[in-house]
Amino acid sequence: TGCVYYALGNGYGQYSDCDQGTGTLYPFLIDSWMCLDHLLLHDWSKSAAYLRCFYWAIDTMSVVGSADVPIRTASELIWSDIVIFTGLFITCIYIANLTSLMITMDAAKAEFNKKLDYLSKYFQYRNFPPELSRRIYYYYEYKWSVFRGLDENKFLQELPSSLRAKVATAMTEEVIRKIPLFRGVGATVVDALAYSLDTQVYSPGDDITKEGSVINFFYILSRGHVDVLVNGEKQSRMDVGEWFGEVNLFSPQKCTSTNRAGSYCETFRLTKDRFDTLIKPHLSGSVLDSLQQ
Repeated sequence: TGCVYYALGNGYGQYSDCDQGTGTLYPFLIDSWMCLDHLLLHDWSKSAAYLRCFYWAIDTMSVVGSADVPIRTASELIWSDIVIFTGLFITCIYIANLTSLMITMDAAKAEFNKKLDYLSKYFQYRNFPPELSRRIYYYYEYKWSVFRGLDENKFLQELPSSLRAKVATAMTEEVIRKIPLFRGVGATVVDALAYSLDTQVYSPGDDITKEGSVINFFYILSRGHVDVLVNGEKQSRMDVGEWFGEVNLFSPQKCTSTNRAGSYCETFRLTKDRFDTLIKPHLSGSVLDSLQQ
């Protein structure tokens, strides 16, 4: 828009005495806006003219209309009107989209606050301990911060099984292929494994596994971090992409450590039953032997 406004005033080889008899000639049309622009008359250059046109475009499209850059001819006036209406149209679209977004966000936030209100009344009715009530509140606030009101389970259940399988693979394939236990297996095994995993969420301080207990799960950490404790003492820490419990897929054993959520954690979890039913049939004998080793 600024370039067009520049073209409307440019003389294209014609020079005009815009400053009324001083003898200075400018490359402007005598009846153009440039002959009325005191800044250009004071210090003419092509770059200065383009800057003035750029300023005019921003000023006009924002529907501010300060009229610092003059309008003189009919063509300049028509172009200015077109730019003003275009700017007004774009502004209206922007405000409408922003309003729609705010309404949607407000509706989701209102529903979330309504749920918290119901929880508060339920805690009072059941006389929940304050510490337990706080942990439940914090859990829902965590879910809000991550999903902004989206029910992931409901979303996935609405998808056809073929799309759910693709979503599961997209979510887990990268981390699965980093695990030595499954490195080198084919795409069929990866797809079956991804579809077999379920998601578990743990609050800070939750024990995912306890030292001395027997479990039949394999865990992959997808969010947060886990503290590894032996005899109640912290020994190490696991972060996103790490895993534990793989030996339980072949022979459930007692845990040698406690794995405790150090923050809100999400894990992909595979049960031994699902491994035996859905994944083992896709593995050859040599692959099984190497996995067991």
